[in-house]
Amino acid sequence: MVDEAQDLSRLPLKEILHLAKEKRVCYLMDTHQSLFDNKSKRPYLLGLMGSNAKHIELPHSYRCPANVVHFANRVIRLKNWLVGGRADKLEQAEIIPSPEQEKIPGTVVWVDKEEEFERLKEAAKESDFAIITLPQYVEEARRKYGSALIFTPEQIKGLEYKKVLLYRMLDDELCYEANKKINGLSDEELNCLTNRAKEGCEEDQFGPPFNKFFTSCTRSTADLYIDQPEKHATRNLTRFFKKGIKAAELPVQNKAPKTEAERLADWTEEARRQYEEGNIDISKNIYEQCLKNKIPQADFESFLIAQKLVPEKIEAQAWPEPEIKPEPKPEPNPAAEEQTSEACPRKKKKKRSRKKAAAEPRTTAGLSLQPRTGAIEGKTAKPAKNSAMNVSPLQQKTVDKLITVMEQGTIKEWQNYLQRKLSCPVMYQTLVQGLAKQTNSFEVLNFIKEWKALLQKEWGRFSEVITNELLAEELTKHIPEFRDVNVFYFFAMDIDFVSQRWDFFKSRINEEMLNKRIPGGVSAFYLLCGCGTDNKAKLRALWKDLAGFVTKENLHQICADSPYKGASSFYWLCSDIGIEILDQYWHIFMPSITKELLFQEITGSDETHEGKSPLYRLCIIPEGIKFLDNHWDFFEPFFSEEIFKPLGNKHPLSIFQVLFYRNGIELIKKHWPHFLSLIQKEMQSPDERVSEAILFGLSSSPEGVAFLEEKWDFFKSIINEKSFIAKPYRDYPSTGISCIYHLCTHPEGLAFLNKHWSDFAPYLKKTHLSEHFTGSRQTPLHLICDYAERVALIDDHWDDFARFITEESLHLPITGSNTSTGKTPFYFLCQSGHGINLIQKHWDFFEPLITAEALKQTATGAVKEKGLSVLHLLFRNAAGLELLDTHWDFFEPLLITQNLLNVTVNHANQRITPIRTLLDSKEGRILIQKRWPLFSRPFVSEGENISFFYWLCSTSYGHTLLKEYWEEFAHLFTKKDLHTPFWSKTYNREITIFENFLCVSGGAKLIYEKWETFEPLVGDKEINFLVSFLNKQLDNQQSSSPQVTEAVNRNRFFKPGNENSSTVPATPGFSHQ
Repeated sequence: MVDEAQDLSRLPLKEILHLAKEKRVCYLMDTHQSLFDNKSKRPYLLGLMGSNAKHIELPHSYRCPANVVHFANRVIRLKNWLVGGRADKLEQAEIIPSPEQEKIPGTVVWVDKEEEFERLKEAAKESDFAIITLPQYVEEARRKYGSALIFTPEQIKGLEYKKVLLYRMLDDELCYEANKKINGLSDEELNCLTNRAKEGCEEDQFGPPFNKFFTSCTRSTADLYIDQPEKHATRNLTRFFKKGIKAAELPVQNKAPKTEAERLADWTEEARRQYEEGNIDISKNIYEQCLKNKIPQADFESFLIAQKLVPEKIEAQAWPEPEIKPEPKPEPNPAAEEQTSEACPRKKKKKRSRKKAAAEPRTTAGLSLQPRTGAIEGKTAKPAKNSAMNVSPLQQKTVDKLITVMEQGTIKEWQNYLQRKLSCPVMYQTLVQGLAKQTNSFEVLNFIKEWKALLQKEWGRFSEVITNELLAEELTKHIPEFRDVNVFYFFAMDIDFVSQRWDFFKSRINEEMLNKRIPGGVSAFYLLCGCGTDNKAKLRALWKDLAGFVTKENLHQICADSPYKGASSFYWLCSDIGIEILDQYWHIFMPSITKELLFQEITGSDETHEGKSPLYRLCIIPEGIKFLDNHWDFFEPFFSEEIFKPLGNKHPLSIFQVLFYRNGIELIKKHWPHFLSLIQKEMQSPDERVSEAILFGLSSSPEGVAFLEEKWDFFKSIINEKSFIAKPYRDYPSTGISCIYHLCTHPEGLAFLNKHWSDFAPYLKKTHLSEHFTGSRQTPLHLICDYAERVALIDDHWDDFARFITEESLHLPITGSNTSTGKTPFYFLCQSGHGINLIQKHWDFFEPLITAEALKQTATGAVKEKGLSVLHLLFRNAAGLELLDTHWDFFEPLLITQNLLNVTVNHANQRITPIRTLLDSKEGRILIQKRWPLFSRPFVSEGENISFFYWLCSTSYGHTLLKEYWEEFAHLFTKKDLHTPFWSKTYNREITIFENFLCVSGGAKLIYEKWETFEPLVGDKEINFLVSFLNKQLDNQQSSSPQVTEAVNRNRFFKPGNENSSTVPATPGFSHQ
């Protein structure tokens, strides 16, 4: 009999059928409880068994009450809708409660009230209350409800409880996706789907999560509670399922509370049941939470022995093992054997078969004690040192299959098939035999990763595989890179994994295991110093025990292979997460720290660490500087001439440079006499680089500039040309960066530069204003032109700046993802009145540098100027308009080439054009009037020539301007311009500007309001057009350009009188329009 057959794949289903005598097998399955896929195995089995198959349907539920069944059926219907139909034609579309269960209504409650949570927390203390959740929320559910009975859907299969609570069962990525799909889904659409999904149209991925939900619902024999916070990601699902709830109130408990003795008896029985079901971790949890200190047994093992769940341990005697002598074999008698063989071959075969079966170890009740048989590469496998970890021939098949799927990376596809076959011996032999089969280091690491993932998923079940003997095993001697590696080393490669289970590992490791080195020169101790982790808490948890293993030898372990060649164990501890450990256990580390160790340089290929040493690393982080200061008496002798030596090949930097550049300023200030003597001594060296390092480093921060100011009399005496050399950055590509760039990046630096300009000026060059990082191309000139107070620096020292500013540096745009992307130094100058005034003041210098392309330069970064070009900036600023007007002869030819109707999108996602920017201010409109010959020229827009007057009359924005500033624009309306024809793409014919003006929203109303201006400009043709247009509007016809030949009715709009005269329109008609 095969229960839960829906969770087996085709291969085991077929194997079971072949193993059964006369193929008599009973498969029990429910496709709605298939947790791993949505594929029905029923058609396969029916085809496999052929005409001998007998299908028996069990339509009734004998467990769940009516309301729970009603709710579960709603889950089935939704699942079928999502996947596209039933799994197969025989699958039941719903379950039916048995006649007995129909009489028991039961309760389904969606828990969302605080008082309900409190009542459920009390109910969760009883042994008839189970909580079901997804694996990732088990600990969260335990903290919230404090229950000992918390299951995943996989664990609770086959069990039932009076009260069941589902916790966050819909918080799954596939459920979130389903939530989007059912938006707007009606019950009518849901109920009409009873067919099977069409081939290729099914969406099977939705099957498992809702099968888990269904399985969890149907564990209840009385009351079902759902604790599922409503949020956007599951809102449609929660609302849908709430509709399927009939009884929604928590049931009133009328029974008297149980006595303590009754509760202990119930929990004892539940712990027994969970252990027998194989849920050992849950059984242990019940003991720890509900039974410990309340029953005589002091620990879980004693409890199991008292309950006769495991045999009592017998003290091992120190007697020698008896020698087992093999029985003497009788002399072979060929004649007798031949006679026996001919007489009863069947009997002999049967007897042999029975003997083999008798020798077969049990694999379901306990671990096999038989040595495994099987071969790896044609050799008989060596028995494990721990005989309990040997496997039977049947288990060996599982081992072989597991190794194959782990090597192929298909473990997920086979997981539900292998899950029930897994045991501690199988896991042990999979590791031992699997590693022996790998042929290179890459395969070894991949295999270990797969095996560890399987172990991690069921740690409580398989952790006993990890013994101190296994951790010390060297299973990869055939791989040169891992020749002397023990198993613990592979675990230590994943500090997160080890730290989560440190209480387990620390009792199984020893000094030899920690310090066993691989050919690359490092050990597990080396890895546990922080190589490969950035989690301070996890590293700290390890070192409360690891500190006792520190020796000079293991602290000086050096990696011999790239990319970390040269990195010591101590180097990895000199990080922001390791310094706390160094500080805490300083008395242990201090005797082992030497000058050689502190200056050990990494020469490997990793760009992040190449050229760094432990002391270098301590000097680049605030925690390291603080650590050095706390132990300055120890470290002071090491800060000698050695700190001036450049480290690294690609971008050499010395520890001295790093101290001044990064976070070491406070350390230098505090111990200035020591550093002053070092600087003075180094200044006498012919290849000194002190002045360069000092000015470069201190200029990079406000704190450094403050220190420069404080000691400027000294620093001024040592600066020279070397102090201004632009150097490449270690981590970012650049043209080379100098102290000038640093000073321009913050206000304190610029103020310092301005104050001591006379000291800097002799050393400045053109290149200093254009140096930049290649990723952004932001130069010192950009930074200086950005703000008014910085522009003042240029004005104050104009004679020097005039020598440095070039056309190239003035128009270099910022690139990359910078917020100022697209801006040039010239753009920044035009952004403020101070910058424009600087251009005005030094016009003779700037005039030859300003081009038509410079006016088009547009900001594209995420700033308020986004979408604005230099032309926009000049048009919107009074100083900019004055600059244009003052030098009109220069700007006019440039403006002729500009597209004043060019559309861009600003930071508020609005469409803007230069002409609109110009028209937004009174000064801009005055400039248009003053310079009308330019603005009367046709503009080019989308391949068409458009005049300014046409633009005013044809756009809603133009009408808004006309309405607000009519007096400024009234003079533009002449009979000639108003009757100018043009071809309209919208109406596919030639129309006049007047006709177009009328068709723009609000045009007729504006004509009415300004009739005194329009009256002398229009004739009968225009009036007929106007009347025809208004007729259509009053008759609620579609607004479109009317044809001039249409019949008109003037009397509806004009006062009685001479029709040939143009009279003022009647108010009612225009008011209606």
